[in-house]
Amino acid sequence: MSRVCLPGGVQFREVTSDLSAFTIDRLQPDEYVLIGVAVVIDGSAGESVTLSSRTHGYGITGLRILDVNARSIGIAWDALPTATGYKISWRHSNGAESSRTVASTVTSYTIEGLEENASYRIAVSALIGSNEGTPATVLTRTVLSGVVGTVTDLKVLAPQDEAVKVTWVGVQGATSYRIVWKKTDDGEEQSRLVGPGVTSVDLAQLERGAQYEVQVMALVQNQEGSPVSVRVTTPGVVDRVEGLRVLEARQGTLRLTWRAVAGATGYKLYWSTAGEGERSQLIRRDVTSYDLEGLRPGQNYIIRFAALFQDRESEAVTIRASTNSGEGQSQVLNGSANSFRVSGLRLGRRYVFSLQPTYQNRVGQVATVEERTVCVDGRLDVVFLVPASRDRSRLKDPIISLLTSAAGTLTTIGPRDSQMGVLVYSDVPRVHFLLNRHSNTQTLLQEILSTPFTANPGNAIGQALTYAERYFMTVAAGRRRVPGVVVLIADGRSTDDVIRAATELRATGVTVLAVGIGQAVSEELRRVVTDGSTQNLLVVSDMAQLYRYHPELADLLCGLARGTGVTVPTGPEACTVQCPAGEKGEQGQKVKEPGCF
Repeated sequence: MSRVCLPGGVQFREVTSDLSAFTIDRLQPDEYVLIGVAVVIDGSAGESVTLSSRTHGYGITGLRILDVNARSIGIAWDALPTATGYKISWRHSNGAESSRTVASTVTSYTIEGLEENASYRIAVSALIGSNEGTPATVLTRTVLSGVVGTVTDLKVLAPQDEAVKVTWVGVQGATSYRIVWKKTDDGEEQSRLVGPGVTSVDLAQLERGAQYEVQVMALVQNQEGSPVSVRVTTPGVVDRVEGLRVLEARQGTLRLTWRAVAGATGYKLYWSTAGEGERSQLIRRDVTSYDLEGLRPGQNYIIRFAALFQDRESEAVTIRASTNSGEGQSQVLNGSANSFRVSGLRLGRRYVFSLQPTYQNRVGQVATVEERTVCVDGRLDVVFLVPASRDRSRLKDPIISLLTSAAGTLTTIGPRDSQMGVLVYSDVPRVHFLLNRHSNTQTLLQEILSTPFTANPGNAIGQALTYAERYFMTVAAGRRRVPGVVVLIADGRSTDDVIRAATELRATGVTVLAVGIGQAVSEELRRVVTDGSTQNLLVVSDMAQLYRYHPELADLLCGLARGTGVTVPTGPEACTVQCPAGEKGEQGQKVKEPGCF
């Protein structure tokens, strides 16, 4: 007996032992699925072997007119490998509609028995079993007997920015062609006349992100043939720059980074602070990071950032950031020294080190180097559970910043070092990438930055914890005999049984940590984490506060990687409060405040 785990939450099918193949149906097109197979002996399932795959979409592409006559229209389309058939329908301008179904091997069809000089809208959709895909449509018109022929194979090549190229197959005997185009939402009609040997034309200065209908007609002297039309949408403009964040804050400088915007001709950066007016700076289109210098140390700044498209400026995205206060430490070294070990630094932070030689009556030039502290002498398998539905887009930048900080703290990435995986959840859990996906830090950071926040709304945290146990913390996913950690990021109360799922996960020996944001329920998360300890829980009141607690998460992960538990910070950054005395005068306990481990 074998057990097959299906997508859509966690589903199971048990099949007999003589089967070695199974078809999973009722999936959605273009859906990412994780499939596991486990052996069942006496009712107990063994460890599952997993693989991931993605279903095909089934939209029709390449629909085109091959030939138009008085009583018939020939059409063709591109084959869809997964189709079991195709449905062809045509609708007369008077509302009468007919349809035919053809086999999956057919990619062209001639519609016959039509009315002369009549307008028809033709649609072709793919059939996969009992499901019908989204139809592709084209509008054309039959001709009168003995009149000018109609152009065929009208198509639009890939549109670029504000221009499209239209091509067609000409008509024998035509003396010219007329091209007409306008926006489908009642835009102004424009036209162009070209010679008989022309079978393509570039339409420029179109509106970005708009849909146009393009018609081409053949002419013989002053007599015009029936038009053939096609619709095209020009690339849209991204209204906001995405991924803007502060990579590093130094004394008087903020290093910013963002994701490139397609088609942008440049960027405009605005910044202001209390007591100063807003200033701005133009930035070239080919850069995605910038050092904003000349700022006041220890100040809070409001930063606005917009993409430019010629003379148009997109909606600006706004963040707040603070420059470093400039406080530091110094040490005088002997003139013969050529190295020095700096201790007492915090994980998850970047430091600037300066060295300046001194002579009897003068000082030399300052040399500066920057470096980030990392965790050494430890290995870890860590999986982050990220709430990533489309209604949480505001969380994307703070959470991605937290993940990249955690990844940067691990010394090296790979099967012989530390590994990291990401599970995204909402109404159901989904794989973003497994533990054994990456063998170097660069590709890991790239995939973290591409974490999608597009799922349906939901907060099934219990399902996410179970999913992590069954499909991430397994040998097939890259799990090894090193400390295993699941870091749950949550922004609200779970909609399912999260306590039971957390108990089962912890029973496998995995350490469970939690990061609560905003409306997350602290008591629920405390019962989820290992030992119910507030040392394993970080709670912040808002997204901005999350940036300040990267070092605390780094300390905790590094302590687990080394097998020493929590690395508790000392000095002024330690965050503790004295609990009220217990009943009957019992001694109180020290616990962490919300916002501290």
